[in-house]
Amino acid sequence: MQKEAFEVIQDWFDNISFCISPSKINCNMKKKLTYIAAGITLVSATTIILLSKICFGTLFKTLVIIFFIFAISTLGLALVSLLQGNRWLKKLAGLPVLGLFVLISFLAITLAQDNAAGYTRLTNAILKIIPANAKGAITGFPYQLTKAEWLQDILYFKKEFPLHHANPFLHVTKGEFDAAVDKLYARIEELTDNEIAFELCRVISMIKDGHTQLVSLPFNTPAFLNSRLFPLRIFFFNNGIYVTDGGRDNQELNGMRITMIGNTNIDDVVKKITPFVPGENDTYKKQWSFIYLLNAELLRYNGVIPNSEDAEFTFEGTDGKEIKKTISPVLSPVYLRWFRETIDLDDVSRKNQLAKNYWYNYNESTQTVFFQLNQVNDEQNGVSIKLFAQQLNDFVNQHKVSKFIIDTRNCNGGDNTRMMPLVTFIAGNKKINQYGSLYVLTGRQTFSAGISFVSALESNTNLIFVGEPSGSGPNQCGDVQTFMLPNSKLVMQVSSKYHLQGFYKDMRLQIDPSLPVTYTYNEWKQNIDPAMAVINASTKPALLLPAIIDTLTFSKFEGRYSFDADKILVIKNDSGKLVFEVDGYTSFATGVLHAVQPNDFIANNGLVTMNFTGAQNGKFDQLILKWAGATDTLKRLPAGFLSAAEFLKMDKVSDAIELYRQAKIKGVVFAASTEMMLNLYGYNKVAENKLDDALLLFTLNTELFPFSGNTWDSLAETWLKKGDKEKAKLYYAKSLEMNPENNGARQALSNL
Repeated sequence: MQKEAFEVIQDWFDNISFCISPSKINCNMKKKLTYIAAGITLVSATTIILLSKICFGTLFKTLVIIFFIFAISTLGLALVSLLQGNRWLKKLAGLPVLGLFVLISFLAITLAQDNAAGYTRLTNAILKIIPANAKGAITGFPYQLTKAEWLQDILYFKKEFPLHHANPFLHVTKGEFDAAVDKLYARIEELTDNEIAFELCRVISMIKDGHTQLVSLPFNTPAFLNSRLFPLRIFFFNNGIYVTDGGRDNQELNGMRITMIGNTNIDDVVKKITPFVPGENDTYKKQWSFIYLLNAELLRYNGVIPNSEDAEFTFEGTDGKEIKKTISPVLSPVYLRWFRETIDLDDVSRKNQLAKNYWYNYNESTQTVFFQLNQVNDEQNGVSIKLFAQQLNDFVNQHKVSKFIIDTRNCNGGDNTRMMPLVTFIAGNKKINQYGSLYVLTGRQTFSAGISFVSALESNTNLIFVGEPSGSGPNQCGDVQTFMLPNSKLVMQVSSKYHLQGFYKDMRLQIDPSLPVTYTYNEWKQNIDPAMAVINASTKPALLLPAIIDTLTFSKFEGRYSFDADKILVIKNDSGKLVFEVDGYTSFATGVLHAVQPNDFIANNGLVTMNFTGAQNGKFDQLILKWAGATDTLKRLPAGFLSAAEFLKMDKVSDAIELYRQAKIKGVVFAASTEMMLNLYGYNKVAENKLDDALLLFTLNTELFPFSGNTWDSLAETWLKKGDKEKAKLYYAKSLEMNPENNGARQALSNL
């Protein structure tokens, strides 16, 4: 195909040379050829646009070659006409046409080659006109680096990464992280540029954070130069990895199970690739490892295939027959554009309403409400989450509801500050918040704001989890920011905030459903959702009944117990029931305690157990708290003790700040909710015109969260209100450094 294309180009240029003759006949031929070439260029370009949803395949590549052949011909003929003109203005007009001719020819040669070397030349040529601070947004790295430059980048990464990440050593020790970086540093001489990028991905994967990764913006692809993916859409089903879409040229592979890549069994391929994939658990990696599993360069680096230009895949059909096919990769941005066009194929619920952030329906015959949450964000030009929660609450109250099902299997993000109206409605509606009535579906895409929502429900309701394990644990890092390595311009996407949604010692990497579900290809193909079958078959479990304990004895359990740096666990008698409440700025976990032994209790959600010990003077001094498997001993707080949150509620700003600073010295990692509430209290002081108190709170926030653009922005705004423009400029600039997308800070600096 490539050879034929170049022969056709040569024929056209022979004709062009022939047309340079001053003869009248040849000039007429030149005009006709120009019109024909321009027409074919226009037709082929239009067809390419129509087919661009799948930007690869033999048909698409052929059209691209045709387009370039005739575009070059048109420009060449036009150039000859201009240069043959008698007027100097006409000849001068030929210069931009000449430049365009050279550019189009360069692109044609690169795309006709369709290999890594060609794309390297193309990328490096483009990067020569790109500002240095933007080069990381174009590709993995702009040019071949010296080993000394790579060594500088690795040292820079080792120093800066722990500073930028909200809680880098939550699941790995600093010693383990440093050792991995040092090992990479020692291997720099033996690795290529691409391989160094791969190994950086391996180090980052150790952090166990799906938000933190090495990326090439704006496509969020692994930042590997010449990164190309094999054009198959795949999905990890329980019974294997299946092709759900073969694109334009591989439709015959739809529904086939991949058994081998090259000479390597697919299970072994997964084992080789998984260490490079970011994420807290294997469930999350199942969803996103396709970017790595289909990466030609990474497969070659791991010895799965001999070269990155093509690979032989082995498939097994539903009839058990084996098929082998050699497939060539396509550029990752091209692949991901197609992937996003077919995102509905990942919806195991088979509802396919992913364009909506939230929606529900009602089955009158089974008295079931099915509510799907796909994004924790208000609908654009639609009903807000707050109003939606009110409407759904009204609907539940006006109808018979035996089961209320919440599907979060596609909920992989959003703004977790917007979720509370939904949590409050579900937790507060006694009609649905009871065992056997409330079901929450989780899966590999229950992640980020989605897991925050699920974790809040876990702590406050009587739900039953159904489905696959979630994409991360209840306590997770998020709110991505970026920084760039100085020489390679590789972009580090880093979690800037720690979301402590559950017990601070809860180290679960996932939430495991009590009713697990697996998904097979055949069920997916037939639009069957096995999770719904599990729920429909489930029976209402028996309620936990409290042991007969005289309410008069409640007083020995009641009291305030230390929980963490921000929160207090309160045990109290509420209308003859012993209840607990974890209280910080706002309540984040509540429940009724049922006695299973005289001093042992279990919460109504089954998540929390408490064993009271050390009785003195008719009261217990401490309790042993078990929260989802994590254990801690909480001491009873002395009378008059106040937390930092309570000091702020009482307007004792200095006392609160002192407690926060003491905790920071002890190594406490504060959650994103602390930043949000300190910011809120700071602006309350601004509204009261107590600017000095506001400055104290905003300054504290920058100390606790130094890489948050919002904390510096609030500090800058308050200094501006105080009339200190120099400090305002300093802190607005700091905010922009932390968050380059803060257009408000940019405008404020411009005004100053």
